[in-house]
Amino acid sequence: MEKDEIVKYWIKSSDNDYNTMEYLYKGKNYPWSLFVGHIVIEKLYYKLNFYKKCTEKFADKYISQIRNFRIWIKKLL
Repeated sequence: MEKDEIVKYWIKSSDNDYNTMEYLYKGKNYPWSLFVGHIVIEKLYYKLNFYKKCTEKFADKYISQIRNFRIWIKKLL
């Protein structure tokens, strides 16, 4: 497979997962819809050379957001 074919494959795979996420959400299967949703984003980020962009500064920003989001969720429990 050539690079363009691989990128197209991952985009199509992400689109299929997105449709699955929407189906699960409409069916009120919220935990699985969110799980599949994170995979949708992960697949697209990977194809945007995400790992090459992961500097310490980049990671600090998003790790901080994840920490805050985790705290917020735990307060809701």
